[in-house]
Amino acid sequence: MKQKIFFLTLISFLLVSFTLKDFDQNSTIKATSSTNSTTAGVMTISTLTSNAGGNYAPRNVVAIWVEDSNGVFVKSLLVYAQNYKHFLTHWVSKSSMNTTDAVTGATVNNHATRTCSWNGKNKNGVLVEDGKYRICFELTDKNATGNYHYFEIFKGTVAQTLTPANVSSFSNISIVWTPNNNNQVNEYQNVIQSIVIPNPNNGQFELQLTQIPENAQVEFYNSLGQLIQAEPIHDFCQSFQLKSKFGMVYYTIRSNHQIFYQGKFIVR
Repeated sequence: MKQKIFFLTLISFLLVSFTLKDFDQNSTIKATSSTNSTTAGVMTISTLTSNAGGNYAPRNVVAIWVEDSNGVFVKSLLVYAQNYKHFLTHWVSKSSMNTTDAVTGATVNNHATRTCSWNGKNKNGVLVEDGKYRICFELTDKNATGNYHYFEIFKGTVAQTLTPANVSSFSNISIVWTPNNNNQVNEYQNVIQSIVIPNPNNGQFELQLTQIPENAQVEFYNSLGQLIQAEPIHDFCQSFQLKSKFGMVYYTIRSNHQIFYQGKFIVR
């Protein structure tokens, strides 16, 4: 009788132990999933395109887009295609031809460096969670599927730079994620001040600083968060000339991945 009671007590103890263990694991998983961060920032992408072996070369259609680590479509960044966009078969199957906020245009007649940027948001304008994402490239110059590749980069609070080896139809690839860490901005905002003179201006102006961080540079962005120009800073009062007119221009003063100042001005 005593052995039976002992055996039943042991079984009950083991069941309670496993139940508590499972509960702790589930609690940990839920806690982890509920603390995912969504860091804002800008990812800049550039690549030099080349022939894919088709009979229409050098004319080509090309697309660059973002997917999550599971291959789920997030957002189109650049699509140069019109009547023949259905031959970008990978992009079509993932995006259903969604081009919201993307750089778009017709079939291009030659090859060149293609640039675009991602603001960390999906096609619905919602900032996505931090994590690993795929930057996808596709190009064809024939009435069939051409060349397709993707490269993974981590979106988060730390700046990332990716320079993959050349692949078919894409070379000189650069993928740079620059987080917009508001805590960093607030931390250094009291150390440095900046002003643009005149404001508004015609694209030619003077940037005045109270201090110059080591290895500092200024980055200029348009209203879509696309990087339009970056220059090193070497003087407290330095003149700049933007290559084009963009309306509202946002600028960031950065040194060694730390943001020291952010401001804006108008170009007419």
